[in-house]
Amino acid sequence: MAAVHLRSDSVVGHTVPQDPAPAGPRLVGRDKDLQAIAALFEGRSQHSALLLRGAAGVGKTALLEAATAQAAAAGFLVLRGTGVECEAQLAFSGLHQVLYPLMGSSTGLRAPLREALELALGMAEGALPDRMAVSTASLELLCTAAQARPLLLVLDDVQWMDRSSIGVLAFIAHRLQHTSIMLLAASRTDQEGQAQRPTIPERAVEPLANEAAGQLLSYHCRDLAPAVRARVLEEAAGNPLALLELPTLLTDRQRTGHDPLPSGLTPSSAPESLFADRVRTLPVSSRRLLLLAALEESGLLQTVRAGAGEKWDLDALLTAEHAGLIGLSHGRVHFRHPSVRTAVTQLCGADERRAAHRALAATAVDPERRAWHLGAATVEPDEEVAAALEEAAALAARRGGAASAVSALTHSAGLSPDPSDRVRRLTEAAYVASQSGLHDESRRLLEEAQSAQGNPLDSAREARITSAYLLLHHHGDLNAAHRLLVSALRMESSPGGGSDSIDDTLYILLFNCCWFGGRSELRQAFDPARLPTTASPLSRLYKDALTEPTANAQTVLEGIRHAHQMLSDTAEPWQAVRYGFAAYQIDAIAELRSHLLHIVQREQDAGATASRLAALFLLAREAYLRGWWQEAHEQAQQGLETATATRYPFLAHLFRSQLALLYASRGMASTAHEISDQVTAWAAPRGIEALLAAAQHARTVAVLGDGDHAEAFRLAKAISPYGALPDHAPYLSQLVLDMAEAAVRGGDVAMARAHVAAARGAGVPNLSSRSALITAGAMALVAPEDQAGALYEAALSLPEADSWPFERARIQLAHGEWLRRRRDLPRARFQLRSALDTFSQLGAAPWADRARAHLRAAGVSTSESHASQPLLTAQELHIAQLAATGLSNKEIGDRLHLSHRTIATHLYKLYPKLGITSRAALTEALQNLTNHHA
Repeated sequence: MAAVHLRSDSVVGHTVPQDPAPAGPRLVGRDKDLQAIAALFEGRSQHSALLLRGAAGVGKTALLEAATAQAAAAGFLVLRGTGVECEAQLAFSGLHQVLYPLMGSSTGLRAPLREALELALGMAEGALPDRMAVSTASLELLCTAAQARPLLLVLDDVQWMDRSSIGVLAFIAHRLQHTSIMLLAASRTDQEGQAQRPTIPERAVEPLANEAAGQLLSYHCRDLAPAVRARVLEEAAGNPLALLELPTLLTDRQRTGHDPLPSGLTPSSAPESLFADRVRTLPVSSRRLLLLAALEESGLLQTVRAGAGEKWDLDALLTAEHAGLIGLSHGRVHFRHPSVRTAVTQLCGADERRAAHRALAATAVDPERRAWHLGAATVEPDEEVAAALEEAAALAARRGGAASAVSALTHSAGLSPDPSDRVRRLTEAAYVASQSGLHDESRRLLEEAQSAQGNPLDSAREARITSAYLLLHHHGDLNAAHRLLVSALRMESSPGGGSDSIDDTLYILLFNCCWFGGRSELRQAFDPARLPTTASPLSRLYKDALTEPTANAQTVLEGIRHAHQMLSDTAEPWQAVRYGFAAYQIDAIAELRSHLLHIVQREQDAGATASRLAALFLLAREAYLRGWWQEAHEQAQQGLETATATRYPFLAHLFRSQLALLYASRGMASTAHEISDQVTAWAAPRGIEALLAAAQHARTVAVLGDGDHAEAFRLAKAISPYGALPDHAPYLSQLVLDMAEAAVRGGDVAMARAHVAAARGAGVPNLSSRSALITAGAMALVAPEDQAGALYEAALSLPEADSWPFERARIQLAHGEWLRRRRDLPRARFQLRSALDTFSQLGAAPWADRARAHLRAAGVSTSESHASQPLLTAQELHIAQLAATGLSNKEIGDRLHLSHRTIATHLYKLYPKLGITSRAALTEALQNLTNHHA
């Protein structure tokens, strides 16, 4: 890569000469900032991206210009983008600026990636791609361009860039290591939009120190009287733009001190107003063209020319360039400073702005961009424009632009002639906002919808749904949410009451209220069996999964497998999530794993926050059950941090309950108890029984691992009475093995037997292979001593028993203990060693200690270090065992819901560990591994 030496030569900005015989100007007072940027280019930084943050006019743009000039001189290809306030709600508008110059060479991309990029940038028509496809395509396009020459991405005013672009650019910024690509961005600290800046390393750009400010002012304005100079320095407060522009607001007599200075020298709207006089002096033709360029973020000359029509005049733009307001190069209009754009739009009248938007809408190809321009140009209610904005909202939501969708729906509501349409669009905007972390906006929109004059039935029903969602997720008021939703459901069932909101009503009511509430009165308040005729097949599927999972397990599984085939990459995120929670009931989350991962990736940084969090929860649950505990911890921790940051306390405590169980299983009892106490303190006053049971379950597992059986039994009894598995608390079916073990080891075998009998009577074994395993293991635990052996063997021989490593290892441990008591030491050693290996691989320390102790009692010397560093991971061992049976990589991948390439990679890595070079040697190698451990 060509070296870039930031000596600040030939830079546009707050510059002064380097010496009496200068080789070029330099940025004054910015040595440390320039050194930080130079470190980025020279590879002395740990990162390849840097965000400059500071107040308006403090010099961020000048630093970007310095870097741009030096990079261009060193042979870099420079791609630029600037956030535009009026375009902030238009999905991928910022990305369009950055990548448009490269799109001519996009033919080298793989066809799916090229298509995704063209769709996102409005250069083709069709179903819009997901964020992950756009991000991958953008990165590949940049990497391809960087093969010919190093590349610099320069982003200014990112606080006004749209969220979708920020998400893609953040994705790119995190993947620049080992490439010839650098990213340098700037963001204002005095705008609310700064919360949307990309998550990359930051550097604060501070005002100039007094000496540097004086030096800059002296160089650029030598004729100021001492008193005037002091006043300008005071008012500018080290802001370079103010230092350069404030003197231009003074008359010659004021500059020399002959006339008094204005009482308020610094304009109230600085820095935009610093350019106001310069814009005012332009001819009308120049201002007209500048307005088109300011309102159309791409800055393409061809777009400005198309919008100008017969009034196009290149000389008029050249006049603005000579005034130092814009630059013209490579077929684009570049504003010299972002505040120039703002000054142009502020100085034009409302009628002028609307006319410019109409002209741009008339030539726009992209439907979303056209809708935004039409909306900005329209004052009176207009259903055609309102409908276009509603469609733009749908496009934005599918692109992951939740904020754009909310803004478009709100604008659409304002332009709706029919009051009912206005209420519907406002309520929909409130619901989208509530699911996207925009809680305050959601409440405001909901209040506006409720006060509007529209269809009373629609208003009440849809407002109830959104209110219930807010009450539940942001206050945890499950009871109030339940009352609102039951009322809304009755409206759905009334004559003429059907609407598309039935799925939302049923989902929140059945899962969020009834399932989590875990109380019979919540279920009895309505009859789930009598769904409104407007209920969709999806509603009926999760009704079956949430109300009668044991009776409907096979039907639900078939529905989920059908959903896996049906769901596309462009499906709404809530669809996969709702199927996912149906799958949760029958341990079939793996069937939808690829779709859930897709949601997590697609909605990163923006979009459907609630759906992304729900997908993370489901993935973490699946990872825990499959024995991928590090992955489960990372996903649950990520979910907790996101839920806390976006103010979803209900979901935050759901993730806490997951983490508590993980810590309990790993033997970190004090941490598990501490987190469980946090969950309990929040859930108990709100009557959220499922969360309370989850917290108590984590405590039970923690003390079971520690060997405090009496305490484990006491805690387990507090989860639920033994011998009962009520249908209003379906989550209790997941705890059968833990409750049975707590009772057996706590000394009450009769109570344990009653509970296992209740589980069998409720059909728990029919739910899934995991439910069959834990019920069979519990049966062996509670069986008479002379009958237990056959039951243990039956449990461990069940199909797919090895898919649930923690439960299987616990049953192996119990079986090994039973065999040791029967003096069958060879078989006891095998079961105990297998259990120890699994516990060690999982990191389940207390369970590994128990297995190790029983092994020593069985006459086997165990090694702490060997046990803590297994030869194969749990997943590698599972794959190796399946491969040894003769299954192909594709068949193994289908079982484990992984790609065949992933299976091949695992096998490639584990062969050297086993000292083999082919699949044919796996069986013998695994047998040797077992014998060595025994």
